[in-house]
Amino acid sequence: MKNIKKYILPTVISTVLIGCGGSDESYSSFDEQKVTYDVENIVESFLGSNVDYAVKYKSKGYAGELVKYYDKNDNIVDFKIPTNTIANHGCKAEALSLDNRKFNSMIDNNGTYFNVKPLSNNQRLVIISSFPTVFTNKYLGNTSCRYGNYSFNKKYIIGKSNEKLIELDGNESMAKKTPLLKLSQANRLLNRKHLSKTNLNNGKVTVNPYSSSIINFSTHEFIVNKNGEVKTYDKNSNKYVSLPNTKGTEWQFYSDRFLISKAYGGTAIIYDVTAKKRLNNASISVLQNLDTNLKNIEEATLSYGLVPNAGGQLINSNNETIEHGTPYKIVSSNYNSKTYVYLLEKGQWKKSKFELGNDISFLYLESKLEQASAIASSYNDAFIEPESGTYFATKDASNSGFKLAIGYSGQEAVIPDFSNYLDNVHIINNKFVVETSTRIFDYEERAFYLIDGKTKKIIGAPSEKLTMINASAHN
Repeated sequence: MKNIKKYILPTVISTVLIGCGGSDESYSSFDEQKVTYDVENIVESFLGSNVDYAVKYKSKGYAGELVKYYDKNDNIVDFKIPTNTIANHGCKAEALSLDNRKFNSMIDNNGTYFNVKPLSNNQRLVIISSFPTVFTNKYLGNTSCRYGNYSFNKKYIIGKSNEKLIELDGNESMAKKTPLLKLSQANRLLNRKHLSKTNLNNGKVTVNPYSSSIINFSTHEFIVNKNGEVKTYDKNSNKYVSLPNTKGTEWQFYSDRFLISKAYGGTAIIYDVTAKKRLNNASISVLQNLDTNLKNIEEATLSYGLVPNAGGQLINSNNETIEHGTPYKIVSSNYNSKTYVYLLEKGQWKKSKFELGNDISFLYLESKLEQASAIASSYNDAFIEPESGTYFATKDASNSGFKLAIGYSGQEAVIPDFSNYLDNVHIINNKFVVETSTRIFDYEERAFYLIDGKTKKIIGAPSEKLTMINASAHN
């Protein structure tokens, strides 16, 4: 038998039993083996199983989360994970089935998880979480046949030919692309009506709190460390490389060419991805005291970020179009009637040819935001796709449910009878999935609906309480 470990503890127990009159060693036998996996073969098998998405769910009477896989026709895929474990003492080391409680870890109540997520550039992210590392054949004379020590974790990126490109450590995560923005976020970034507010009692004009959401308008993902270090994919070398001098900063906005940090000490930092350096002379000054009266200061930044891909381009000072992903800031002077867009050109801030509101590209963006805003029961209950202008907004919402209005290509479809509240909209392999929630603290229940034109279909069974959905990659 391979990988058999003999422990001192069973011998001690046996000695104690003999000292007490016991003599049957079988009652004290303890036999277990290390569990290993052919991860590459498992990944290849998964990619060939036509899995389109994976869900996590909880079942009645069990605190841990289980996993199910579905194909593109929404049928369950019975995918199991084999282990390199030898049968012994009548034990059968079954392949792991992640929708079965006996193969599940309850570490942090997150459960055992496996998925291969699609990324850009024909890449995939392999996620292995809380896999068992020990198989006990026999314990104290009894046949045990159970997995244990759920401590095998791995996360790495593979390329088009399934070759490993990079392994992520425990402090690293992916900055995913942001195809959809919550309407409240989009309005705060780009809509004139949401940049500031006026106190009717004293006439004071103050800036609304700046957006704090992580937004990636790039064509690809980034790897971000908790210490701030950012890694990006280099097509020439087919490797992920660290961007120098990104540590020590919390980055908020991402594009192919630039990063912008969260504001700290009244300053947001800009990083040039192509030149691989911080643009210290182009940092954005923002207000720290949000109670400052804009009427009393010479100049104030009302909003800042990266230009989204929204069907049109912004116009610079030379009447030239600016590509999406370029840093911008919206600035008012003594809070008069003129509010200008400044765009970063060759490391310098230049005033756009038009003031905000006359720039045709901003008008396009605002028109889409206004369409969604006019429908939505709440700005926090609506989402918009800047590139296409497609929006998802609650309509006639109440405490018990809502209708969903979907606007696209100048048309609108209304799907009735959703319960609870709109919480999120996901894009799963080019399909839209609407997530709802009860929003009850410590008793939050979620539901996920596939949207097909003017119809919806709930995912899962009545006895399952879904908690998460993620796209899966397949060949």
